[in-house]
Formats: sequence, C-alpha cells, structure tokens
Amino acid sequence: MQLTSILSVALCARFLACYIGFVICRWIYRLSPLHPLAKFPTPSRLACASQWYQFYWNAVRGGVYLFVIEKWHEELGPIVRVGPNELNINDPAFLNVVYSHKFERYGAFYNGLKGPVDSFMGAPAAEHRVRKRIFGPLFSVANIQNLEESMRYFIEKLANLVSTTGKNGQGVEISRLFGCFTTDVVSEYMFGRSFDCLETNLDSRPYESIMACKSFAWWIIWFSPIVHLFDLIPYRIVKTVAPKALVGITDLIDLSTEKTVEFTRDPVKARSMTKTDHPIVLDVLLGDPNSPYSRNPKWAIGDGIIAMAGAVETVGPTLIAGIYHACVNPLVQRKLHEELTLAFPGGTKMITAAECERLPYLVAFIKEVLRKSPPLITRIPRVAPKGGTTLGDVYIPEGTIVSMSSYLMHHKPEIYPKPHDFIPERWLATTPSSPEEKAWMPYSRGNRICAGIHFAHTELHMTFAFLFLRFKMKLHPENKLEDINAFVDMISRHGQRHLLVSVEDMEN
Repeated sequence: MQLTSILSVALCARFLACYIGFVICRWIYRLSPLHPLAKFPTPSRLACASQWYQFYWNAVRGGVYLFVIEKWHEELGPIVRVGPNELNINDPAFLNVVYSHKFERYGAFYNGLKGPVDSFMGAPAAEHRVRKRIFGPLFSVANIQNLEESMRYFIEKLANLVSTTGKNGQGVEISRLFGCFTTDVVSEYMFGRSFDCLETNLDSRPYESIMACKSFAWWIIWFSPIVHLFDLIPYRIVKTVAPKALVGITDLIDLSTEKTVEFTRDPVKARSMTKTDHPIVLDVLLGDPNSPYSRNPKWAIGDGIIAMAGAVETVGPTLIAGIYHACVNPLVQRKLHEELTLAFPGGTKMITAAECERLPYLVAFIKEVLRKSPPLITRIPRVAPKGGTTLGDVYIPEGTIVSMSSYLMHHKPEIYPKPHDFIPERWLATTPSSPEEKAWMPYSRGNRICAGIHFAHTELHMTFAFLFLRFKMKLHPENKLEDINAFVDMISRHGQRHLLVSVEDMEN
C-alpha cells in the first residue's frame, strides 16, 4: 500500500514536471523568431508568452486591456501583436475583410460570451445561418415599423415619469429609468407582454440580472466551462450558493424558459394573453411545429436572453450618453430642440420614426453619440482562414486570431479630428463613401453584426426626439456622473451610470 502511494506521488510529480517543461518550451517558442507572428511589433513579451496576460488586464484589473492596446497602437502603428496568437488591427481599410465570411468566428470567445445558454451568438457557421434566417427577419426594417406604436406607448410613459419626477426642481435619476424603459420595450416584443418595470417602482429584475452578469463578463468568458456546469445544478441551489453574477444568469434563463414554456405548451392560450397587434418573437419562432426552434426549444430560450440583453445594453447606455452630452453642450441641445420644433409643430404626438430619420441634426447627433460611446466597445475576434490571407501587403498566417474595436476605430484622429470632443456637425456633410462612415462600426460589422440594429435605431430616434422636443435638461447640482467617458471594457461599455438631471417641461 505504501509502495503504491509512493509510486502515485512519483507519477504525479513526473506528470507535473513534464507539464511545466511543456509550458516553458511553449513560452520560448512563442517568444522566438520561429513563431509565425514574430515579425509583428509588440511592446510586451509577457503578452506574447501567455494569454493570462490578457486575463490580468481584463478580469483582474477590470476591463482595461483595450486602453493598454490603444497606447500600443499610438506607439507602434495599426497592427500590433497583443497575444500569443493574436493581432489587433486599428485600420478601417481592413474592416470589411476581417468581418467577412472568409474569417470565421473565434469559438472560445463566443462560447464564453453566451454563457450557459444555447444562442445563435455562439453557433457554428452553418447553424448560425439557419437560425439567423428565422430570427433575423423579425428585426428587419419592415417588422420594426410595426412596433412604432408600441414604442410610442412606452416612450410616452417614460416622458411622463421624467416630467412627474422632475417637478419642483427635483433631480431625475435618468439612468435607471432608461434601463427599465428598454427592458419594457424589448420584453413586450419578445414575449407579447411587458415586464412593466416602469410601472413597478422601477423594479427591474431582468435589468438587474443583466447588470450583475455584465460586472463579471470577463470572468464568465474565461471560466465558461465552469459556468456551464451550473446549468446542470438545480436553480434553487444555484441561487443559494452562486456568486451574484451567476444568479443573474440563472434569473435570465428562468425568465426566458418560463415564457418559452408558455408558448410551447399552449400557444393559443399564450397568444390570447398578449396585448399586442404586432407579431411576437416567441410566437413566430415556436408557432410552426416543424420549425427548428420548435424542435429545439433551448434555441428560443437562449436567443430570447441574448436579444433581451443586447437591446438593454445597446439602447440604454446610448440614451444615457446622449442626454449627458446634450446637458454639457447646451448649444447642441438647443439645435436639436429647434429642429424638432420645426419638424413637429404639433408636439410629440406628431413624431414618427420615418420623419425622425430625415432630420439632419438629430441623425448627426445620434451618430456622434454612437461614435463617442459605442455600446459594443470590446475587440471582436475572428480567425484567419485556412492557408492564411493578405491584408494590404501584410500576410496573416492561418489560424491567427485577428481583432478590431469600435472604440479604437472611432477615436482615430486622422479620421475624426478632435476625436475626444463631441461634434455632431462632423456628420452633416458625410456620404457613405466618407472616411468617417467607413470607420463607423458601433454594432460591429459583417455577418454577425448586431441583429437588432434597426430596432435600436428606431428606439433611439423616437426617444431622443420625444425627450428633446418636450424637455430642456441640464445636469442636476447633486449629479455625481462627472465624466461619461470614465468607463471600462466589459464587452459593452461599463461605467458609472447614475446620471441625475434637472428637467424643464416645455410641453406642459
């Protein structure tokens, strides 16, 4: 027995020694001239030796690796080696190549990003095409036009809350209002019934769940296999013992599962309980018994979660950023109000999405908000195709991870002069072929671009139009959000959101 124990210890020691030797040899190779990426500049040998360097800056230090890379680009040019097998590119000339069908998604990133749910975000290319063919049209321009009256209902409810709360000079904590508002809008379209967050004292379980997940985004991505194990444990146990971020995930899964089961078990009854005239996402996905979604209900659960999180995390922060910039730039706010007053002399009841999208200054304002504060700021990775490829005159070896970031692209001074200043006027004379338009990518690019881009744009145009036509806003004296640009990369922007504004109701 003792001999067996000694042999077991010796075997473990040998295995450990072999593994340490392998890791050291791999470090040496990654740093050697023999590595395929050795020719690319990098200021950090640690970044080239181990991917745990990225883990340190993103998970431990809290999402700041993007800003480290920003400094590297300033020193070393548009292509920088940022990992053992990864390049970051900051040149708009390569955008449409890197995010084409030729470059495949980087599975480890997407599998971690989607967490323990089965969403089209992490699906292989063939499955992604099948799911997007069904899911994508639900967020087309034509379908989003059918949602305009529904959006108007929630926008009016939001505006009335702003007016009521802001009476007598009280500050309006507009950040939470926007979180609840965006949750109500998307839940009504997804499930046929709103979660009524604006009605329940701004108590938003889905919104809180999304925020909890977001705070630990990099930990969830890096340790996604462990996160997936929680899907096998009963929900009640997970909620008792898991960290707050994982409870947030299970809350979202629970909500989406509950709604999916309703439409799967008795679609007629589920449909009768809705209060809408427009199509409902879950009803369309599950209404046909021969649909791939009907055969795989987990697809509907996963895509419901991702659609909800995506809508809340794109529109909400953009609304916050827009109000902030309008408050600190009174001239911008005045121009918006004047344009909207001329366009809608009868007040907010005349506002339509189509008309809003024809207003030059409002469109320029929204583009500048999305340039300065893109909702999806992280580096989106792709993998170089078999046989490698050439970008310009630079050869990228097969299997190399190539990433780009909207934040870095939107702050290139040679494309956007004074990139850290908020200047809506820069968009008034642009055309689709202008450098500013070619580099603009707030929702990423390519075949995996945000599916809800038209949903987001309609919501943004109508909400900003309502608010700037009806209210005059400024930062409240007790406001603590001093700089909207104080944020970190938690896949989407993550920063202080407690924006307190004073409002003057121009309509009432």
